[in-house]
Amino acid sequence: MSGLANGNLSNAFTGSPTWVSDPLMGWGLDFDGSNDAIVIPDSPSMAIDGDQITLVAWVKPGSGVNRTIFGKPHAATHVNPYFKYSLFQATSRYQIRVSSATTNSSIVSSPDGRFLVVGTYDGANLRIYVNGYDKGSQGKTGNVAVSTIDLHIGENVAGAERFDGIIYEVRVYDRAFSPAEVLQLWDAITRWDIYLPIQRAWAVKAPAVAVASIPNRVYAVEQAINRSGTY
Repeated sequence: MSGLANGNLSNAFTGSPTWVSDPLMGWGLDFDGSNDAIVIPDSPSMAIDGDQITLVAWVKPGSGVNRTIFGKPHAATHVNPYFKYSLFQATSRYQIRVSSATTNSSIVSSPDGRFLVVGTYDGANLRIYVNGYDKGSQGKTGNVAVSTIDLHIGENVAGAERFDGIIYEVRVYDRAFSPAEVLQLWDAITRWDIYLPIQRAWAVKAPAVAVASIPNRVYAVEQAINRSGTY
């Protein structure tokens, strides 16, 4: 998980998300599903306003369902359409929301309980990928609406739908990944020969992952948090 390094940003935490280590993923934050969340102050890097976006999250969910992984809320209260962009965990499914449109994955499972969830919007289609593969899509047009509300991780803006489980990594890009690029992300974490875990690095420009062919990274909090984990 991210540049909330060594607890230096405890004021970004709601409740007490707990750092946990994983032999494959490195570090993540364990959310209890009832009290834990992270709120990252708004910054220009989060203002995706074109007709493309990619959202990425590595998660290991617990027993909870209908939980927010992360998102940029629509307003200061949880009103329709709820998020400008978000990833969401439903019962054995995952969902991407961009403005008023949503796409749900088919029912998915994972032998070790970890999931790479990727949502893309390319100006024509909204897609959800799970563990490297396309699991659902629908047509959509128009630009992503800009929100000035803080980014919420593990909850919606009302402090509800709190995530139960571990979130290892969250990313936001200002373009739509191709299916091959999504699969490359999956390969990067599941093949040790090309991956070294990122140790609590949210806002790192050059992560230790062999994805050099994926340009134009936009990390959701790179303006809000620096490498040392301070505002």
